[in-house]
Amino acid sequence: MRRFIRNTIMTSILMAASAGTSDAVIVSGQVTNESAVGIPNVDLDFFDRNLGEFIVTSGDDTDFQGNYSVDVPISEYDIFFNAPVGSPYLDAEVRMDITGATTIDMTLLFAYAANGLVTDTMGTGLFNVDLDFYNKGQADVIETNDDNTDVLGQFNVLVPAATYDVRFTPPAGDPYAGYVVPDVVIGANLDLGTIVLEPGLFVSGQVVDQGLSPIENLDFDYEDDLTGDVIFTPRDNTDGSGDFNTAVPAGSYRVVLNPPTGSGLAYKAISITVGADTTLGQITMEPGFTLSGIVQEAGAVPVVNADLDILESSTGDEIPTDNDNTNASGNFAMTTPAATVDLVVKPPAGAPLAVHITRNLAVPGNLNVGTIVLSPGFVISGQVTDANANPLPGADIDLVEIGTGLPYPTLNDDTDLSGNYSIRAEGNGYYVIANPPTGVPLAPDTVVVNPLSSNTVVNFSFGAVVVGVGDGVPARAGAFYAHPNPFNPTTTIRFDIAQPGRAVVSVYNVNGRRVQTLLDRVLSEGTASTTWNGLDDAGNSVASGRYIAVLRANGETVTTPLVLLR
Repeated sequence: MRRFIRNTIMTSILMAASAGTSDAVIVSGQVTNESAVGIPNVDLDFFDRNLGEFIVTSGDDTDFQGNYSVDVPISEYDIFFNAPVGSPYLDAEVRMDITGATTIDMTLLFAYAANGLVTDTMGTGLFNVDLDFYNKGQADVIETNDDNTDVLGQFNVLVPAATYDVRFTPPAGDPYAGYVVPDVVIGANLDLGTIVLEPGLFVSGQVVDQGLSPIENLDFDYEDDLTGDVIFTPRDNTDGSGDFNTAVPAGSYRVVLNPPTGSGLAYKAISITVGADTTLGQITMEPGFTLSGIVQEAGAVPVVNADLDILESSTGDEIPTDNDNTNASGNFAMTTPAATVDLVVKPPAGAPLAVHITRNLAVPGNLNVGTIVLSPGFVISGQVTDANANPLPGADIDLVEIGTGLPYPTLNDDTDLSGNYSIRAEGNGYYVIANPPTGVPLAPDTVVVNPLSSNTVVNFSFGAVVVGVGDGVPARAGAFYAHPNPFNPTTTIRFDIAQPGRAVVSVYNVNGRRVQTLLDRVLSEGTASTTWNGLDDAGNSVASGRYIAVLRANGETVTTPLVLLR
């Protein structure tokens, strides 16, 4: 596949008067590099857009000073400036309506070679893999020359200096997943080495609306359950029949369906595990309704660029949406399906405001929720250390509401290099949970702050006694704990029952979605236990990460954190 980069540096395009009665006119100019030095032997090709073909031209190479002069019929052209083979310059292209003698001076950009090899997992070179260079500064894919692998899987692509995400797309129908090499800095010739494409498993189906009409150009995003990252998936849009067939690596994904702009449909998310070619069947998209309102702080001051999330109340799953930030007036208008939702409003970074949640909001159709006022809330801060008083950077702090047993979203909630943290929350009662940094073999720790009625300090020392200082009342959570923790594959959760009655133990993810109910029955007074084996209610293995066990008994709710390590 041969493509051309559209050159953005053109020193002049001058149009003279009409060439009179003659059908042929002169197109002339000079081709130079970025130092204004003429480039010889640049070949010009003229594609006649009215005829739909290239025309035959003579004398269409630049001379030793980079000058050219070509006779062409009057027409509209795509004019290609093809750099000499082996030169360090990028080809360029310009579209012109030639109605008279025309001067076009063109500058070819200097480029560097990015080369390497693309293979499968067995080391066999892969032919015709397409490379795209996504310029991170311009937020766009540049067009490049000769950017497909050869029969041996080798590539050698000329690109200008910049920082790129380099995307590798296998040929349509080939059983390989796409791949991205991020943050590739091109400032000299660069060997990218060997790129190995994983086997791809095809996920297929059809997307329709409620009238069963196919939806064209709906885009799929695959979020990896293990990392939370959106993976690169070539050819992930539906065709004119609403069909899709996308190759992805084996794994578990949250798949977000993004309807075409202006379709009036709501976004949708589904969870899938791909271990073989998978058919999702027919997926029906629901009508979208507008959820709108205004976000302010005290004094009716608009909160600009607040971020809004919509969660399904029954599961805690995030409902994908669009336009989920407030504008300069604090207004928002998002698309959502008809549902009962939790509306989460997060203040912009650095604003001394707390997150606000409106729970169990019924959205039967278009709904304006009016004004949501964000309060300063109160600050919970402190330090996380190990038993030897060494600070633990990268520890994660979570809050769980005592009244509901549901997570309360927090911003910038990881400890810094000194082990310090500082988060804001609305006045309420909370379990404050400190999760050790990833890879550190320590169990999470929990302190109760009830009520949070002023700024409060809670220090955590894993393996030592924790002391909380402040007007709030930090205290150790009761006898509700898991061992081992972290665990793989099973942990035992133990707890005390003060008096006979119904007890329910459930596991939730950190977004508040119930993963599995472990126990729901009447228990006698005393100590009880249950186990969790890292599965959800459907019997599927869940990803490594942080979870929260919630016990509801005798009218009270207590929680304990869990860490699953696969």
